[in-house]
Amino acid sequence: MDPAPSVHGPRRVTPEVICLAIALTTGAADPAGAVRGGEVAATERAVGQVSARLHTWLEDPSPTAATAIRERVALGAPPAALIALLDELRSTPRASLLDVVQSLATYRRADVRGHAFAAWAEFGPEQAERAIAAAAVDLDPGVRRLVPALAARHPSERVEQLVVD
Repeated sequence: MDPAPSVHGPRRVTPEVICLAIALTTGAADPAGAVRGGEVAATERAVGQVSARLHTWLEDPSPTAATAIRERVALGAPPAALIALLDELRSTPRASLLDVVQSLATYRRADVRGHAFAAWAEFGPEQAERAIAAAAVDLDPGVRRLVPALAARHPSERVEQLVVD
């Protein structure tokens, strides 16, 4: 059965079109030879570049660097780069970036949210309670399983009650 006819008659998929589609989707038509086994994919290079840029900005204590991080996160960054950023903020929290960490606690991917809650909890006792409370009501069970570990690291009466609840 032929697809719906066009103005110029019935549309037919020829063998040449099928071969072209296969070549384009598999990378066989790549003239530069960019798709080869063992090479780093473009997305992996991008993650590394974004991570390196975020790391450089984190090392700079200036407000300009914090603004650059905030803008890059708002524009979108690969999840792996966000996780690397959050891990660095976990080990060396910067008060000027607390809003970035809190915004990533609502990220679409659970792994990023989990790292965000862990980083958020390192911003002091009050922030730890807020982070743990937010993690306790996250929709993802994997994120909620972080609550006891975060509570053990940041104990308080309120946190203890969150674990019990």
